Amino acid sequence: MSRIEELRKKFQEKGRAAVAELRSPRGQFASALHNFTESTYAASSWDKDFEDELFRRFEVEAPADLTKWLASVTEGLFRSVGEPPIWVGEVDWCFHNGVPLEFLAQFADEDDATFYVFRGYDAERRAFFKMRAWRGDARIILEGKIEG
Repeated sequence: MSRIEELRKKFQEKGRAAVAELRSPRGQFASALHNFTESTYAASSWDKDFEDELFRRFEVEAPADLTKWLASVTEGLFRSVGEPPIWVGEVDWCFHNGVPLEFLAQFADEDDATFYVFRGYDAERRAFFKMRAWRGDARIILEGKIEG
């Protein structure tokens, strides 16, 4: 088998696995959760720890009405100080250890990048901050702490 054929086979296998995950009960749940949080709170839910915890609860509680259940378990989790974010790129809420952080503010710079600032608290109740940034349809990767 040629190297190209090996790569093609590998990518086909990965594609089949991704489709199977999306069609699985957990994949269907994650999709419904994201659609709900985006339409209800203008927030994403693409955080594995967050999804895993809610899916575990979903399996145990087995609610008859998924939408009502999602409303009850997510109420108060996606908080904003003032107005919620107006997303320029994809909805991209910040999480820490599976917990949605509180949205503080957004601002743009002279290069048309839009920044989104979030706040959380550690175990000792000390505030920390995370930031997301988007320019056009591209996410700008930001690493590290915001201090000062």
